[in-house]
Amino acid sequence: MKVSLPWLQTYFDAPLPSAAELHDAFTFHAFEVEEITGEKGKEVIDVKVLPDRAADCLSHRGIARELAAILDLPLKKDSLAEPDAEFPALAALAVDIEDSASCLRYLGAYVKGVTV
Repeated sequence: MKVSLPWLQTYFDAPLPSAAELHDAFTFHAFEVEEITGEKGKEVIDVKVLPDRAADCLSHRGIARELAAILDLPLKKDSLAEPDAEFPALAALAVDIEDSASCLRYLGAYVKGVTV
């Protein structure tokens, strides 16, 4: 997976180490690095993510979380970890669960303003 260092930096407040230092950190802790391409400040690291780590590391966010653990750097506030805002119930959408033992949770959403 190709990881852009400027994009990866957006997940951290503290400046990240150089691409060569990140190469060593990944190689000795989590992943094999295939190559580093690009010019200084715009490097792209090609990280070899194994199939057993695909679920959590095939995204810049996943690589950033792994890097935060390796380098002991705090991530910026994660907007995806925040709970969603509560929306008021609408009369246009009603969900009735007839058998609550078989269906523990059911969600519905009403989307408006979409034209096909």
